Amino acid sequence: MKILADKNIPLLKYFFSNFVESIDTVSPDKFYQKNLLQYDILLIRSTIKISSDILKNARPKIIASCVSGSDHMDLDYLKKESIMYYTASGCNSQSVSSYVKQIINGLINKSLLRHNGKIAIIGVGNIGKKIVKFLQKKNYEIVQCDPFRAIKESKFPHIPIEYITNCDMICLHIPLTFDGKFPTYHIISECFLKKQLLNTIIINTSRGNIIHPNVFFSSQKFIFCFDVWPKEPNIPVDLVQKSYIATPHIAGYTKLGISKGVHMAYNKMSNIFHWPKKDLPNNFKKNIHKNLFQLSNSFKLNIKMKKKTEYIFKKFRKQYMNFS
Repeated sequence: MKILADKNIPLLKYFFSNFVESIDTVSPDKFYQKNLLQYDILLIRSTIKISSDILKNARPKIIASCVSGSDHMDLDYLKKESIMYYTASGCNSQSVSSYVKQIINGLINKSLLRHNGKIAIIGVGNIGKKIVKFLQKKNYEIVQCDPFRAIKESKFPHIPIEYITNCDMICLHIPLTFDGKFPTYHIISECFLKKQLLNTIIINTSRGNIIHPNVFFSSQKFIFCFDVWPKEPNIPVDLVQKSYIATPHIAGYTKLGISKGVHMAYNKMSNIFHWPKKDLPNNFKKNIHKNLFQLSNSFKLNIKMKKKTEYIFKKFRKQYMNFS
């Protein structure tokens, strides 16, 4: 078997070299130039988009995304063509929750988030559950919104999003979806936020397009803490400058966050191809972020000075990945 992988995925040789004929790595922008017909396994991250136009006649045994989320893959097409796929759902939950906790602690220390306030957690899955527990220990009033959990769990304290009001902070931990019973595209609207308190804090580590663009230019004052953006990597300069915290989609970029996705993908394939189980090396289990407030200040300053958002975004993101 032959593997084609995003070169930014770590531990490829560690996990796969004993079980495949070859491992070819390529940068995301060169991925589409490869002849995919010759590969049995495709290992990707969110920067590589999988669609019918890309695959054409290729029919790999499996396409494995080593990140959480699946909006970069045309799942309907993969299902239609019976192409096996896997997404490492929850692989970055510890890393992202560590990011959010650092931001929250910083906001409290700077007196931007009052003690004993009201906080809405929208999306209470792998990450949201960790943030709920963290905030409960700090005696915040927590409002939980997750219609999917409400359907499965009769005792889950779900509050529909239209009934969420008077919050000091909104934490977003939901995937980007465009259809189904509960689509999340532009779910956070100006109308919704007008029901919240003045200077509501919005923490978004999910996807940029779950927030309606009108919010960014509203006359109402918000405190934006964003790790994800519309139109990445060509993110809007004015939105970066309006944000209190601005980071280049690195919430999942601790050593553990980056490596756990490929570990989960390997374990999935070990079940399919009858390979032995493997653990992560100990030095890839670190879950530590840089000082995010310093990172944000530097990122915003570079964006303001150079205005080349795509270049700065990719540069800071790559540097952060190498740090971890």
